[in-house]
Amino acid sequence: MTQYRCMITYSPDAYDKYAKDIEHITKVKFGELGALNFNQFIETPRPGPLSHFTMFWTPESVPFDDLRSVQLAPGIRTEVTEVILARSNFGAKGVLSFQRFAFNSGYPPFHITLFEAPDSVSLEELQSVQLAEGVMTQVQRVERAAER
Repeated sequence: MTQYRCMITYSPDAYDKYAKDIEHITKVKFGELGALNFNQFIETPRPGPLSHFTMFWTPESVPFDDLRSVQLAPGIRTEVTEVILARSNFGAKGVLSFQRFAFNSGYPPFHITLFEAPDSVSLEELQSVQLAEGVMTQVQRVERAAER
């Protein structure tokens, strides 16, 4: 199973028409592809764009491009990203241990994740890791309490 994050953004007219039913619409449309175990649907606060986001799981056999092409309704745009991108892309640099530290559902949404990398991997190498188109990362060194 693969976990995905879905950001749903609306035109003002689409928000007025569909926002109250977006959870049902999303579960039906992505469910047709095998998506299940949806997390809570969270609305981003104003003054940002009118949007919701959720996370869900699909079988490994579901093509990512199929998920990205799902159309919920006119005036609604979805952006689907694979949650494990960080694990696979940073994992290629030898990162083994990931710990979610914080998450902000505001606009723009962001995750803070702590991880350990081998001493042989430079900070510059980690900062050069690209997760996906449109996804920005910022990597900083955090000293352990014993190192201070």
